[in-house]
Amino acid sequence: MKITIILALSTLLAFGAKAATINAASTSLTDVQTAINSASTGDTVQLPTGTSHWTAAISLTKSITILGNGTANTKIFNDTTASQGLETPVFDLKPGDNQLMRVSAITFEDNNDAMTADGIDIDPTVLPTKVQIDNCVFTGFSFAVKNQTAFGVCYSCTFNNNNVSTRNQGFFNTASIPSSYSFTVPAWGTQQYFVWEDDTFNFTNWGGGKNSGNYMGDTEYPANYMIRHCTFNIARNAAVVTDGFDMHGTGGCQTPSNTTLNGFAPIIHDNNWVYTNNETVCPSKMLDIRGGNGCLFYNNTGSGCTGNIQIRADPGSSQEPLNTYFWNNTQAGSSDSISSITGSGGTSAPVLNTNYFTREAYYSEMPYPHPLRGVKPQLLPLSPSAH
Repeated sequence: MKITIILALSTLLAFGAKAATINAASTSLTDVQTAINSASTGDTVQLPTGTSHWTAAISLTKSITILGNGTANTKIFNDTTASQGLETPVFDLKPGDNQLMRVSAITFEDNNDAMTADGIDIDPTVLPTKVQIDNCVFTGFSFAVKNQTAFGVCYSCTFNNNNVSTRNQGFFNTASIPSSYSFTVPAWGTQQYFVWEDDTFNFTNWGGGKNSGNYMGDTEYPANYMIRHCTFNIARNAAVVTDGFDMHGTGGCQTPSNTTLNGFAPIIHDNNWVYTNNETVCPSKMLDIRGGNGCLFYNNTGSGCTGNIQIRADPGSSQEPLNTYFWNNTQAGSSDSISSITGSGGTSAPVLNTNYFTREAYYSEMPYPHPLRGVKPQLLPLSPSAH
């Protein structure tokens, strides 16, 4: 009997106590913070039906789940205001280990309708990480989801008229990379990405200025991210010159002055862009790739006046894009093509050779759906090269 009890206790200690659900008394900042303070690793903080206005962020350092009661029922408005780059989020996720941190089933909105606040910021202190954001709605933010460097997935979310929907901040320099992080160059085929998949991005007032939906996404410093199986609905009310995805040169896609960080770049594949246009020309760019190593854009479809792809070295200290490929992108309803590439507008315009239009032979695709979703993944065959 004694041996049996000891074994039972050993098993309990080995696998940990059963995860608990802590019910927040309301959706208020104070009640949600109180529930989080009571939670332990693996627990779920359940938010009830309700609408609350927050005037500060909650900094989340525990590997727990924040679960709303559905986007129609649990709503949090961010009442803070700040200039761009200094915004306050609703949740500031700061993972300190490689266990799951999740936010799900909540509507977030900038209450001031002035894009002066953020939805969720992610700033890990350790890599790799397991961040999951799912089944949420983000409306009217400066940065809807701003990811510093975390790995994970944002899926089945809806983004409405945000200034920047997917902000990928990245590493400022090698000193900012946690010692636990090891990367390959490029990181194709690994899970060293933050993945946006099966999301819907709505821009119903795209006009090229504040409060009009500027960027689908941008990249500041080197950061691996992936956009796949998403839908973009864009209704332009004016000719605009903003970019779909803006990838900074010495900061973005992805060549900083410290070229040891050269192995970071986005992968954008199997998405659908639906443009409703009121102008007769296509001034916008689908992608503005200003440097870096390993950008891939393939199997995307578009309708309407989507704009093209621009490749350049900008600013001047950037390198021209390396290992950058585009293939099997199709478009209907416009003479403009998401497969057309220009080299204009940069400090150093590259020679546009046909290698940009071939599939990279050594590339392998990350399984879809993302492994964190708990769905059996499928490896989809890649399309043949398009010349």
